[in-house]
Amino acid sequence: MADRYRPRRKLVTHHGVFAPAFPLRHTVVPPPPEPGTEAPVEHPDPRSSSMTSPPTLFVTWRSAKNRRIYPVGRLRELAREPRWEFAYIEGSREAESHGFVPFLEFPNLATVYRSDDLFPLFDVRVMSSSRPDYADHLQRLGLPPALGSPMVILARSEGRSTTDRIELIAPPVFDAQKNRHVSWFFSRGIRYLSEAEAIIVKLCPGDRLAWSPEPENEHDPLAIALHAAGTLVGRVPFYLVDDMNHLIGKQADLDVYVERVNLAPAPTDQRLLCRLEARWSNGFVPFTSQRFEVRAKDGTGARNPIQARV
Repeated sequence: MADRYRPRRKLVTHHGVFAPAFPLRHTVVPPPPEPGTEAPVEHPDPRSSSMTSPPTLFVTWRSAKNRRIYPVGRLRELAREPRWEFAYIEGSREAESHGFVPFLEFPNLATVYRSDDLFPLFDVRVMSSSRPDYADHLQRLGLPPALGSPMVILARSEGRSTTDRIELIAPPVFDAQKNRHVSWFFSRGIRYLSEAEAIIVKLCPGDRLAWSPEPENEHDPLAIALHAAGTLVGRVPFYLVDDMNHLIGKQADLDVYVERVNLAPAPTDQRLLCRLEARWSNGFVPFTSQRFEVRAKDGTGARNPIQARV
């Protein structure tokens, strides 16, 4: 695949967040266009088994004060230029009371930002296709080269970095062949589980993992544990547990499978790639609570455009 990305320029940091050391080419969104004209980019049918690029990702931030993680922004890929859009969402209000400040790249909480190029805050999280280990990187993410677009990579890698407390999360994708919604994630907390590695290396793609709520977990009573062969092999990431617990209460059909095992020297936090498949009743739509709504009162005025197929 041709290398679409420019060489990285030097970045400076502020509160652990990447900020560009050069002028940005952002566009502050003018008064809103006619409703419905700002659709996300059209990708190949997400109902197909190829599971292509999501048009929307949500940006989260972890507080250094209480270690909790808050949804604070929304990143979209649009169908026309300027191609990329970022806006803060209502969840950032709660995050502000726990130390969150606007990213230097997006200083105004009530503004919708657009750019012809992927914003540096997120672009730096996408490995350049010119790197010799790019193919290995896609393989660890369980992605074929044809699906190596920025949004797909950010969704699958969760945009995680060792230098800040930001992650990106993707809504589930609907698979019409199975009549299920599908999410991919890396099992969390493996580095703290002494017996997990020995079990994980024996797992194969398609193996089913047992899951169980942990209401007695003193750190997070909403936590959901993952087990293989009776051994704890990690936990479901924070951004899925709210909806999973809701669906568990509704007795929805939930299954977690092994998608891929990445042996050392792959990073421990990418050791076990999982696939969550869920079938739920009509009316439930993930990531649609008020905290995921766009905070700006002007700009596009868009309000969480995710369309769930149920």
